[in-house]
Amino acid sequence: MNLPDDYFLDTDDEMLEYLENQAKQSIAEIQKSNEQNREKAYRLLNYLVAGIGGVAYPEFADDILAVQFRDLRAKAGTDTFLSSNTESAQKQLGHASPQMTKRYIRKDKIVQPTKS
Repeated sequence: MNLPDDYFLDTDDEMLEYLENQAKQSIAEIQKSNEQNREKAYRLLNYLVAGIGGVAYPEFADDILAVQFRDLRAKAGTDTFLSSNTESAQKQLGHASPQMTKRYIRKDKIVQPTKS
């Protein structure tokens, strides 16, 4: 793409530093907002699931409210690990490291005894 010479503005070091600082502050605010909203989204989803489940099964309403959405995520990771391996569970959960995935796994594979 060819841009005309006057397309870019001339700037001095002070202006460049100011713009970089503004960008860093904006990114930090966006990250903070995402973290706060993620927690709110989990809470909202929990209440929606509990409300729907409580209507369908009023006798289990308290138990349903105690379940958290992140419990289901950990359960899915555990099921994948048990049926496959740590790497598959890591990919499913979107973890950068196997160590984080191992923290999510709720139970280990069953080891059969060796024959005597």
